[in-house]
Formats: sequence, C-alpha cells, structure tokens
Amino acid sequence: KAAPGSQAAYSNLAFDLLADALANASGKPYTQLFEEQITRPLGMKDTTYTPSPDQCRRLMVAERGASPCNNTLAAIGSGGVYSTPGDMMRWMQQYLSSDFYQRSNQADRMQTLIYQRAQFTKVIGMDVPGKADALGLGWVYMAPKEGRPGIIQKTGGGGGFITYMAMIPQKNIGAFVVVTRSPLTRFKNMSDGINDLVTELSGNKPLVIPAS
Repeated sequence: KAAPGSQAAYSNLAFDLLADALANASGKPYTQLFEEQITRPLGMKDTTYTPSPDQCRRLMVAERGASPCNNTLAAIGSGGVYSTPGDMMRWMQQYLSSDFYQRSNQADRMQTLIYQRAQFTKVIGMDVPGKADALGLGWVYMAPKEGRPGIIQKTGGGGGFITYMAMIPQKNIGAFVVVTRSPLTRFKNMSDGINDLVTELSGNKPLVIPAS
C-alpha cells in the first residue's frame, strides 16, 4: 500500500473508471461521447469500437495472439479502439501545425504535464520507451537526453499488436507506428527507432553510445 499521490502506475482499470465517470457526468454513453467529441469532429470515419463487416475485412491480422474482429465495448476506456493510420494522423494533427492544419487551441491544455517524477516515491510501468520524467492526462514526457529533445509519448498494445506514438509538439513533429507481435518482438527496439526518427526530424542528432 502507498499513500494517495505518492506513486504512479499504469492501470487499464483506471482508464475504464475514467470512461465510466465521463459517461456518468455527461449523462451519455461513452460511445456517444467518443463520437461527438473525437471521431466526428476530426473526420475519423474508420475509428470505432464496433467494426463493420467491411472494416473487419480490412483488419490487419497479427502473427501471434490475434483477437477476433468483434466489438470491444468491454474495454471501452482502456483501449480496444479500431482505427487506421489515416485516422490516427487526423487525431495527432490537433497537436501539430502544418501547411494544411492548425494546432488546436486546446492542445496545450490537453498535453499539460501534471506530475513530475520527483513527486513520486515509485513509478511503475511507464518507462518502457524511455524514462518517464513527467506525466499528464495519459501522456508521458521524456525530458531531453543525449542529443534527443523532449518527447511526449504514449505506448499501447493488445490483440497481437504493439503501438507507439511520439511527438515533439513545439517542432510540429509526430510519429505513430503499429506492428504485429511475434516471438521476436521487442517493444524497446521499435520505440527506440521512433524516438531517433522524431529526433532527427527535429534537426537534432541522437548521440551514439558505444556498446560496453
């Protein structure tokens, strides 16, 4: 046991509880909120908890641990969202400006870092792609290190897949990747590559650390 606010740990159950709280506060099912507040305004037509037969036919099939193409309402707050790279680009775009899109005026608030690592006695399950130096509303921040700028990131996985999203919002740079899980899959190998990619796109050069 630990005193409230003294430790941080990743928890699917906590995300599910948050979804229930949002639904209760709004008086609407979470699926309706998800559509009204996220997928419809952003034009994410292939992002859903209840895929159609056509969407199931286009489903990427995992090599190992694949899940059937069923509705994922049981995991409505903690994951289970079906989507496409195009839709994920539309979702990420609200945090980044480009020649065609303007960063949302709510982006800073949505990516506010609420807790610093130094405030906790222990951090559990947050350090897979790199040390978690600060935490926000689902977001994890990795401070600048060894030539790499600060990165806001989120990991994911399930149904035979692993996913990773990394952003440097002040440089308008972001990357999202999803790969199928196999016996040789190592999350850090994938996330290290993405961290190096966004670092190079930002104009920085990650330092090469000699093998010991």
